[in-house]
Order: sequence, then C-alpha cells, then structure tokens
Amino acid sequence: MTEGLEAVRSSLPLQMCAYFNVVFLPAWAAVFLDFFAHQYWAPGALTRALAAVTASTVFCIEGLRLYMLYAGNLGDKLGVLPVLSQSVLLILLLLEIGFGYVALRFTAAQQALKHARSRQDKKADAPQ
Repeated sequence: MTEGLEAVRSSLPLQMCAYFNVVFLPAWAAVFLDFFAHQYWAPGALTRALAAVTASTVFCIEGLRLYMLYAGNLGDKLGVLPVLSQSVLLILLLLEIGFGYVALRFTAAQQALKHARSRQDKKADAPQ
C-alpha cells in the first residue's frame, strides 16, 4: 500500500529536542547578548576582542548545530550528525585544555614570583 509513498524515518526524541532548542533560542540569545554587552564594554581591548570572537563563534556554532539537527533528523542522516557536532566540541575542548594549561602555568609563575618577593621583603624588614 505504501509503495508509492516515501516514508520519512526520524527520531521523535531528537525532533522534540530540536523543537525546544529552536523555541528557546530567542531567550538564550537575549541572555547571551546581554552578557556580551556587559563584557564588551568592560575595560581592556583584550576583553573586548575576546567577547566579540566568543559571541560570533557561539552564534555560528549554534546556528550550524541547529541546522545539522534538523537536516540530520529529517533527512535520515542521524549517523553523520553526532560525528560532526561532537568533532566541533572536541576541537573546542582541546583548545580549552591547551589554553587553560598555558594560563595556569603563567598564573603559577606569577604567584611564585609574588611569594618570593614577599619573602625577600620580610627578610629585609626583619631586625637583625
């Protein structure tokens, strides 16, 4: 009976997830843009540049993720969807680990210098 009709196979939980993601996207975007506005006007050119890069990256990734969610679910390409979305998250995770390691090393070196200076100051101020 259904020989002439093409059946569309899709995952109902994934379809519901996609629906709620799209419905709550305006609220999420409003909160994110409010945060971005506060970070953008913070003092410092580095903070301003990082806020702009972060905002553009997040919106591009979120748009790509929602597109892949709908295209993958309705186009019956569910096997390709996790590989693409998880590879983006893996790249971001590796970058975060690398930059976090560098930041921690820098902070530890700064704290060690600060501690050494305070010890030298205490020795110089101590009565002999």
